[in-house]
Amino acid sequence: LATDILKGREDAAMLSTNHPRKGGLVSFNEALCALLAAGLPAAPAQSAPVEPALISPEMIPVTLQSSPAVSTSISDGRLPLTGSVVISGAGLGLPGRNTHVFSDDNVNSLLHGDNRIEPFEESVRQVMLQKRVTRLVKSDAGAVMQVIDDPELTVKLAGQTGAFDPAEEFGIPADRLEATDIATQLAIAAGIEALRDAGIPLVMAYKKTSTGSLLPDRWRLPPALADETGVIFASAFPGLDRMANEAESYSQYLSLTKQLEQLLSLRSLVPTDQASLTSELDWRITSLESQLTELNYNFDRRFVFRVLAMGHSQFAEHIGARGPNTHVNAACASTTHAVSVAEDWIRAGRARRVVIVSGDD
Repeated sequence: LATDILKGREDAAMLSTNHPRKGGLVSFNEALCALLAAGLPAAPAQSAPVEPALISPEMIPVTLQSSPAVSTSISDGRLPLTGSVVISGAGLGLPGRNTHVFSDDNVNSLLHGDNRIEPFEESVRQVMLQKRVTRLVKSDAGAVMQVIDDPELTVKLAGQTGAFDPAEEFGIPADRLEATDIATQLAIAAGIEALRDAGIPLVMAYKKTSTGSLLPDRWRLPPALADETGVIFASAFPGLDRMANEAESYSQYLSLTKQLEQLLSLRSLVPTDQASLTSELDWRITSLESQLTELNYNFDRRFVFRVLAMGHSQFAEHIGARGPNTHVNAACASTTHAVSVAEDWIRAGRARRVVIVSGDD
């Protein structure tokens, strides 16, 4: 790809630091040699030592008199961050059909290099085939787009979702799950895992009744942390599964309704003495009515919450975080991008800590 992009550029050279045939160490050393041969310095130039300046006592009054007055400002007592921004906790979900997404040994599995890429089942590949995916076929006569009509030409391997029950494993209310998509659910679960790993507790919040008594409400951040905690939701495809399901259900409803109307119209034209035909039409009409009843399609009022990228606000509301929150999408680099934004927030004083929640399926 780089060779094609830079074709014809005499002032550019392509250097590989991890060639698949040569290996990482050999190719990296070759890249260093090429950089040195091109004239790049092996080490940064050393700056000259700075001599300490001496200030005579008679200069001090003049300096103080000429300096502008320092204006006082109201502050909450917190000093700006000048040290390092650190990651104090992390949650990790991994693919695998026969495992739990948020298994306790995920980190060890990742460090050991366990393979989580698995072949698709035949039924899944048949569904892909029905989507009439096209592929680019190149030949001496030219390039053409062809529809894939053989299961052997479909995608065969992928990371696939395993067992994941956000209500049972993470205590997310069922009504909240109905207003979210799978990407948001995975992100919320990862955020809860990260809080646990960082040692940040969720404490029980209480609400006061009309009689003045206190009733348990839900688990939230401690009040001292709520205003200082921000949230960033990083996801490339949030809400797409809910959008696809809604469109599919609506299309199915329209198709069944149209078929039923046509059969009812046809049924009214059949003479009463055509018992066999009448019976067949009645059976088909009953079957369509049963399918419509089972589908029970209605446009859900939670549609907007399901398809919008609102995982940041939903997670913040779930844990009671009242700091800044937003969503970022940089494709495969979404989480990396979110980390840089979180560091900017912390250094700018917008938040003391930021929970980055990320998920895609």
